Amino acid sequence: MDNCIFCKIISRQVPSYIIDENEYAIAILPKDMECFGHTLIIPKKHFENIFDIDDNYAKEFILFTKNLALKYKNKLWATGVNILNASWKDAQQSVPHLHFHIIPRFPNDNMDAWPKFEKYEWNQETDLQKIREKIF
Repeated sequence: MDNCIFCKIISRQVPSYIIDENEYAIAILPKDMECFGHTLIIPKKHFENIFDIDDNYAKEFILFTKNLALKYKNKLWATGVNILNASWKDAQQSVPHLHFHIIPRFPNDNMDAWPKFEKYEWNQETDLQKIREKIF
């Protein structure tokens, strides 16, 4: 995509801080890191979001993400990771190119990566049935 910042990073038109890459994905440090080791994982082929990626590419993309997370665990001594994605506008996707955020976690890092939701009071009988009817 001509105007996609991630495509420009992948094609080296825009400089970036590359951590790792293979034929399917690139891992970069964002310009505005949220924490030590915050990394963006971007597929090298342009997919707008999680709904667009084909199954084989998704498999390779997830394996790349997993392997980098393992490196952070084994080499940076992260004691956990959050892997975050937003797909589409209502999920607050910031760049229309699929990407994951790896957030390495450490003891006493005082971060809370979970959103604060209002409690949804659901009816176990009717909600389950409605959801299953709609998706299957």
